[in-house]
Amino acid sequence: MGLLNPLEPSARNTFGTTFSKSHEVDKIENYPRAAQGILEDVRRRVSQEQDRVSLKKNQALRPSNFKVGQMVLIKKDAYMKPKPGQKFHFLWYGPYAILEVINPNSYRVETGTDTLRHCVLNARDLKPFSKRENDYGRIPPLTREAQLANFSWPTSTKLLVWEIWICAQRKPGLKLSERMQNCGIRYDYRMFI
Repeated sequence: MGLLNPLEPSARNTFGTTFSKSHEVDKIENYPRAAQGILEDVRRRVSQEQDRVSLKKNQALRPSNFKVGQMVLIKKDAYMKPKPGQKFHFLWYGPYAILEVINPNSYRVETGTDTLRHCVLNARDLKPFSKRENDYGRIPPLTREAQLANFSWPTSTKLLVWEIWICAQRKPGLKLSERMQNCGIRYDYRMFI
């Protein structure tokens, strides 16, 4: 019809090639089979990808088949609420006994005190207790009295504190750094960190 398109638009397909009416009928008849094949191929590939991803993601998962009465360790984050500026702690605390299996992924643990944020814990926060392991800590004291009872100063720190106290008695009203300098002690802020 035009200079660039000598054929009628109805005689051309989208790729610019011509075809006959019989070819068009064959294409329409084969379409459901082709679509079914494509759908099966997509389902197979999605299934393969899901299997690949689940294998990779589940490598780090620990089997959660704890039984009632079994001794377990509790992860630090589930045991105590983290505080800003908190010193280093063990990653696991315990051992504790499992009281009840709520579902395959949740367990009620006997803690003995109300120190935990929750007594029902997820399986990812539990680890089987083995007496051979050394990577768990004793249950830390959480009351101020218990912390002070277990606290012990190093000898050098005791002497330093004693010297500062003696100097403070002689010259009250001075800052700590000034008291230390008056006593001949080199003041370093890192001493008290």
